[in-house]
Amino acid sequence: MKAKERDFIELEYTGIIIDSGIVFDTTDKELGASSGLDPDMIYGPAIICLGQGQLLPGLEKLIIGKDIGESYEFELAPHDAFGKKDPKKIRLMNINAFKREDINPSPGLQVTVDNEMGTVKTVSGGRVIVDFNSPLSGKDLRYKVKLIKKVDDDTLKLKGYMKLSFGMDTEPKITDGKAEIDIKKEMDPKIKKMISDKVKEVIPTIKELTIKP
Repeated sequence: MKAKERDFIELEYTGIIIDSGIVFDTTDKELGASSGLDPDMIYGPAIICLGQGQLLPGLEKLIIGKDIGESYEFELAPHDAFGKKDPKKIRLMNINAFKREDINPSPGLQVTVDNEMGTVKTVSGGRVIVDFNSPLSGKDLRYKVKLIKKVDDDTLKLKGYMKLSFGMDTEPKITDGKAEIDIKKEMDPKIKKMISDKVKEVIPTIKELTIKP
């Protein structure tokens, strides 16, 4: 069986920067720990819906058409991954802008300026150069991917979709095409409708979605 667009697939993956061999993302907890990744990350196989932007578009294109149950290695050039470095996203700033926020800038420090995350590259003579490009921009990447199985259970589909697309850990209940999830917090009705419409689009067997509270 081959993976198709809109299929829900359970998979494992590891992303590696080719020139340095650094692991920057993985579903393998032990590898994540040995690679110095955030220990609070959620590890284990992920359930993704192909073609919905839950993985890099370049990676999704390579997965579509591959045999489910097999393992693969893919290489992605920057234009298929996180893009090339944009010189316009490298900004020269006055160090006083950081001192006003009680920040002592140093090379490698991640900072947020105007709701945009960047990395301090140099600090010299009261001048700070901050790179707002993704740390992975301009990098050639290798992904090791195992397509474990196609997921047909609507409850698992909905749980996986809410987790990866909206960052919500839910325990869906589905009966006769009517689904219900409890997100434990209030949400704008317009956002609820947007989520409901999207879920019904990617999981057509769900005809109605109620989001509580």
